[in-house]
Amino acid sequence: MGRVRLIDWIERVRSIIRPAVDIRFSIQSNGILIDEDWIDALAAQGVRIGLSLDGPRRFHDAHRLDHKGLGSFDRVMDAIGLLRSHPRGPEIFSTVMAVVDPSVDPSEMFDFWQEIDVPGFDLSLPHANWSSPPPVKGDRSYGAWMVEFFDLWFDQNRPDRSVRYFENILRMIFGFPISTDNIGGRPVDVIVVETDGSIEPTDAFKSCFDGITKLGLSVQNNAFDDVSANPFVRDFQVGAKALCRRCKRCDIVNECGGGYMPHRYDEATGFANPSVYCSDLMLLINHIRGRVCRVLQHEGLMVEA
Repeated sequence: MGRVRLIDWIERVRSIIRPAVDIRFSIQSNGILIDEDWIDALAAQGVRIGLSLDGPRRFHDAHRLDHKGLGSFDRVMDAIGLLRSHPRGPEIFSTVMAVVDPSVDPSEMFDFWQEIDVPGFDLSLPHANWSSPPPVKGDRSYGAWMVEFFDLWFDQNRPDRSVRYFENILRMIFGFPISTDNIGGRPVDVIVVETDGSIEPTDAFKSCFDGITKLGLSVQNNAFDDVSANPFVRDFQVGAKALCRRCKRCDIVNECGGGYMPHRYDEATGFANPSVYCSDLMLLINHIRGRVCRVLQHEGLMVEA
């Protein structure tokens, strides 16, 4: 979708929905096409922009290639520079998101984040499941990598440096009623409308098998209530209620929520499984719990049982 058509669409949606609903727009981009004209147009509409960047050049360019097979690191860095220098940059530049790669030293990734000087950072586990396990890279597990990165961030103690994945876990530990589609045990209402009008669950499910997101529903022929009635979508949206027995009995279910539903898939048993990252999530969440407890005890806000 070109810039003019996208802006026209945003304005049309707002004209139909407002003032009944306060609607907010954001995009996640690989950064290749982000230039001053795009930033000006999106800023004028108050659209928040997130960029995908998997770390220093040698790691990012190993995974993020354009159609010519060329690395995109320089173009993403150019986009970051344009966003940082834009008058509305602090308002619209939301996060840089990186896919966890255990072969990258966590301290090198953390130092790189400080070097590019963007306030918001987010982590995503590679799409994998029991039938297509995550790649083994380096000596660290995914959980151990995230624990090390968490400690670097937590010990820095800078309110102006946000790691969304960790902050969501912290909020859930403290009982805040939140969840996202990739972590947390509360219901999450997420649905995707493709450019052809098809209504589908989030595209992360496409990593399970081809055609899984094709529900036969569209905005031309269906109401959104029809989507909620679909058994597959309902399991995705009800949170911990749809988990397997092992997950329901786990003491971190409220924070973990079984992890990302696509990561639970197995060809033999469907989604009735723990996450393929179960041990990693357990290691990370229990570590964060422990760090929080030690801080509260040190401040005299928690007494050991």
